[in-house]
Amino acid sequence: MDDQQRKAQLKKTFDTVAEGYGSRGMEFFHNAAAHLPRVLKLQGHEHLLDVATGTGIAATAIALHLPHGKVTGIDLSEGMLAQARARAQSLGLANIELHAMDM
Repeated sequence: MDDQQRKAQLKKTFDTVAEGYGSRGMEFFHNAAAHLPRVLKLQGHEHLLDVATGTGIAATAIALHLPHGKVTGIDLSEGMLAQARARAQSLGLANIELHAMDM
């Protein structure tokens, strides 16, 4: 399997599991993300890049603490990004951008 095939398989896998990936059954992701603003000592104006943002759990947790900043999230999986967009919209976040791309 070459690199292109490996990436295609990885993308397909994450597209397939995206809907349930950020569910409340995976509490670790939500709990860990809640600590990020404190750990990063955010001041509210930063611009952050979240590579492999997945369903946007970390990106949205950070964006909530950036009234004058922005989060850019990138991920290979459109399925994961669809979940991240829905999460950002449900939280009313306008300071988050999500893009499909390979890091």
